[in-house]
Amino acid sequence: MPARPGAGRPTKWNPETRDRILQALRAGFTLTGAAGTVGLAATTLYQWGAEKPDFRSSVHEAQAAAVSRFESK
Repeated sequence: MPARPGAGRPTKWNPETRDRILQALRAGFTLTGAAGTVGLAATTLYQWGAEKPDFRSSVHEAQAAAVSRFESK
């Protein structure tokens, strides 16, 4: 029997969670570490990145900011 749309666990996606993830990435956390700061698995962030192009772009920008910050030290 196929799954019904909307059946399953409610999403934890919200602006606060998004901002906390991006803040952790800017601070130099890995994707796995950033996911852990909000109680999620990294696979969830990969899924959100695949589903939400704006989030994926923000993740790349946050990671680049962290690299730039560390390289300038």
